[in-house]
Amino acid sequence: MQTANLALIYRNEMAGIGFLNRYRYQPSQSFQAYTGDLWFFGDTGPLRVEGEVAAVFGGGNLQDGANDITIGAVGAVLKADVEMDKILGGIEAGLATGDADETDAKLKTFTFDRDYNVALLLFEEPMPTLAARSANSTNDGRDYGCGAHR
Repeated sequence: MQTANLALIYRNEMAGIGFLNRYRYQPSQSFQAYTGDLWFFGDTGPLRVEGEVAAVFGGGNLQDGANDITIGAVGAVLKADVEMDKILGGIEAGLATGDADETDAKLKTFTFDRDYNVALLLFEEPMPTLAARSANSTNDGRDYGCGAHR
């Protein structure tokens, strides 16, 4: 597999923004995928906001014999905290695309690591996966089912 990466980041004490772009190509499988990640944060003192949007698009043939697969998955998270005198509050919200028809050749599921961190979505779960419904030796004991989050 051939990979090209481009990452840019700017950060100071009050704000930051970063991009990660990755293009993967495997000629033997006619497989290609583009992964993009945008991270941002701002800190005004009482209010701190941080967010990230990650997306994977591409397609081709997979090594397990699945052919003409298309990938289109997006995940996002936004975290905001406020602290003023005796008031302290926060909110964190996430969004991930899912697959309505798991039997077709279109992969749309973006899977969050259950222990994800904002700004590290792609480093903990860089590609949508053909997610296992139960832990087994193939997925190193991971269960990507829709159970309660920790």
